Amino acid sequence: MKNRKELSNWDNRWIMLAETVSTWSKDDNRKVGAVIVDDRNAVVSLGWNGVIRGVTDTEERYSKEEKSLWVEHAERNALYNAASTGTSVKGCTLYTTYHPCAQCARGIIQSGITTIVTPLANTEHHTWGKEVKIALDMFNEAGVSVIGYVDDGKHTNTFNGCGIGLLCEIGKEEDYSKCRYFKPTELDSSTLCAHLLWPECMSKEARAARCVGELTSRYPISKENEND
Repeated sequence: MKNRKELSNWDNRWIMLAETVSTWSKDDNRKVGAVIVDDRNAVVSLGWNGVIRGVTDTEERYSKEEKSLWVEHAERNALYNAASTGTSVKGCTLYTTYHPCAQCARGIIQSGITTIVTPLANTEHHTWGKEVKIALDMFNEAGVSVIGYVDDGKHTNTFNGCGIGLLCEIGKEEDYSKCRYFKPTELDSSTLCAHLLWPECMSKEARAARCVGELTSRYPISKENEND
């Protein structure tokens, strides 16, 4: 496990690109982005979770009951996008904003990806824990290197998949009198995260804005780790 500020500038650039790509998803519950990069630090492919190409996007198809049937995961979309142009991803690194599930892990391994950079996995998650454990077992047995990281909130102030919480500094609970820490749930992106406990009557957007204001006032963006 690494803290995000310990990663290289290139790693952080690709993580930020994956975060940007995740915003293109129409899934309001979880937006995931994936970026595949070769050994020259050149982008090979991008992907985000969404209804597959040529099929109509509807709100109903992103519902909890339907989306497993209609929506493809970001990692597999990135792999398919590369395959559709005949581009090999063998030996490449995949950056994703959410830890790959077991199904994505199979595709990642079979396609020849050798390294994955992903937010730290929560193997105890009530829904995805078993999938994450199986994925990690497969990566380990297949020799795929997994670099899991946590975000300290200093390198970037990017929102996570839920659109409410902010990726926050670990170990600063005492500084967040109005926050509560929790392990990853279906709302976040597999990192420790904080939600401000604002009144329920406030909109998600208003709470998000307050969260940004509170956190950035205490922890301004750091210019550390400028080495390539």
